[in-house]
Amino acid sequence: MSTEPLTIALYATDTMADWEYAYLTSQITVAERAKPGRFTLLLVGDGVDTVHSLGGLPITPTADLDVLDSLAERSALSMLVIPGGETYGHGHDRLIKAVRALLARNVPVAGICGATYLLARAGVLDERAHTSNSADFLAASGYTGGSHYVAAPVITDSG
Repeated sequence: MSTEPLTIALYATDTMADWEYAYLTSQITVAERAKPGRFTLLLVGDGVDTVHSLGGLPITPTADLDVLDSLAERSALSMLVIPGGETYGHGHDRLIKAVRALLARNVPVAGICGATYLLARAGVLDERAHTSNSADFLAASGYTGGSHYVAAPVITDSG
């Protein structure tokens, strides 16, 4: 059995909503102080160029999205978290490819707020229970999963 810490990957992109990942990053730090060596937070991006959060903070990913595949292969990736942002209406093709690959390996992917729009565009919400800002918000993506929408703060389905 591996003693490698489980990696929680956080996608870093321009306009990522600062407050949406704050609880996650804080709790990873608290957990690591209590019992070191269990988790590591990895900032991944579409490249490693500095991006700017919605609040204007410069954030530099420590790894490219490509690293997720090798982490998943070693069973060292606990999950990918995609915070909300204002750029998910188009692009992010490499992220969509990574999401599909991770889900195929049963690695959990969490989309927060506007990131659910990206997941809808990718088609990964078409057959899964999910939530978002509103059903109408996701409907604009053209996805076909509206019957699986649940008006609740958090939903989990199929990892």
